[in-house]
Amino acid sequence: MTTMSPIWLCLCCLAAWPAWTRSESQATPPANGDNQPPPAQFPTEISQHDVLPDAISREFLMQKIQEHLEDGQQLPILIHGEPQSVPLQPRGRGHPCKEVGCTRKPPFYKLEEFPPGRPSLSNLGALCSVGRKKPSYGPWNLPQTSFSHLSRQGEALNQLELQFTRCCQLAEDQRLPCASNEWEKCLARYCKQEFSTKTRPFHCCRVGAREDRLNCFDRQAPFPKYEGKGESLDLANLTIPILDSICSQASSQAKQKPSPALVQNITESCCKLPESERTLCAQRVKSQFITAFCSSQRLSWKDPQKCCAQREEAARNDCFDHSYLGLVSFFRRQQEEEEAEEVVEEIVLPTQAAS
Repeated sequence: MTTMSPIWLCLCCLAAWPAWTRSESQATPPANGDNQPPPAQFPTEISQHDVLPDAISREFLMQKIQEHLEDGQQLPILIHGEPQSVPLQPRGRGHPCKEVGCTRKPPFYKLEEFPPGRPSLSNLGALCSVGRKKPSYGPWNLPQTSFSHLSRQGEALNQLELQFTRCCQLAEDQRLPCASNEWEKCLARYCKQEFSTKTRPFHCCRVGAREDRLNCFDRQAPFPKYEGKGESLDLANLTIPILDSICSQASSQAKQKPSPALVQNITESCCKLPESERTLCAQRVKSQFITAFCSSQRLSWKDPQKCCAQREEAARNDCFDHSYLGLVSFFRRQQEEEEAEEVVEEIVLPTQAAS
């Protein structure tokens, strides 16, 4: 018969402690009226056969358990008598979902340009080219509710593009070190934000070693050479074909698929109208969206082109069309092979630590 290790014996006793305390409280008091039993005497080392379970105090069990746990090791949890590999967290108040045993599903969608490619000698020319289409994300092309991970990706891309612009203005021999450093710092900040939320972080952030983590982002970059672009929509020119495309996609796409905020507003207000009335409706919705955005959300988003500073409505709308709305990207469903990039670390349980 296999001998039970001391720590699991202690855990089993601790799990049964509430039942023992209830049974003792319901027991008939002794005839001599003495309700206080004599203090139990414990040997320095106990085994399964040395001491009866009802003679072990809760404090003693906790002390013995802590003695067998190594530094940084967490107390395993028993559920129906079975040890669990990862301690459970209270619903709604748990720590960020970053452990290997986390079961919350990752987001299904990510931004078309995320993650950004790693700067190198081979792509630095394209990265710093004047005519390169630079992604810019704000409330107009991100979902209004849920999908907060998309906002974090958009913020990371916006900040990185600002730094790339600065690096590309340096001397030629300083551009690559600057761009590489900013790329790494950007992804480090992004992963820090990912771990601060209760959703499962982007899979590359869960890779432990620094260089392996950066290589994961590099491999997942959809445009590593900074050439070409993903599927996008021109909301600066709301023509009939574009509105037909928006309305047809809205009627066929699943409800759980994220939709850019401005596209959603146009869809809800204009797609139900006759085709001849959609263009004016869409222009009106876009103008109202820009006005509301500039008056209520200016502190939550950096306006690099200072479009909201334009006093005239027409000038403000033209600035948005030229700077932000001409290239509204779609969202890309995460591929299954991306999850294979995750590096799973082994969890060592107390029973395995001694082996």
